[in-house]
Amino acid sequence: MYYREGARFWLKASELQRMRCLEGAGDSDMARADLNFYVVAVHRIREIARMAADRGRIPDARKALKDFDTAWPRFEELRNLEEHTTGPSGKEPPYGIWYFRDLVAEWGPGGSASYLIRLNETQESVRKLAEALEHALERNLK
Repeated sequence: MYYREGARFWLKASELQRMRCLEGAGDSDMARADLNFYVVAVHRIREIARMAADRGRIPDARKALKDFDTAWPRFEELRNLEEHTTGPSGKEPPYGIWYFRDLVAEWGPGGSASYLIRLNETQESVRKLAEALEHALERNLK
């Protein structure tokens, strides 16, 4: 089934990009590219879950996606920042968002931080999403 194979592929892609990020490229542009491609891979597995829920009518896929989004409520914001940096937007450019090897954070007043992603914790949520999606698809194929 397309959704199962897609979820497996993008889980592997996210694992690869996570490893690349954590290994730490010596060049800051390469490190930023690795983090960007990590965001792409995670977004793709989210899209597989969304399509399985919407097109495949698999309700457990929607729950798995909702659980991920609850854990990482600003992920879509980060994805949009990454994907629409060159396009028109009615919003001001993001200020205070910093990229590090293993996280993206927005610094606030008094040194407070809001994490858009933290690689290890985010990847654990991606694994849970993939596992829940796999089980939902198995149940639906019976």
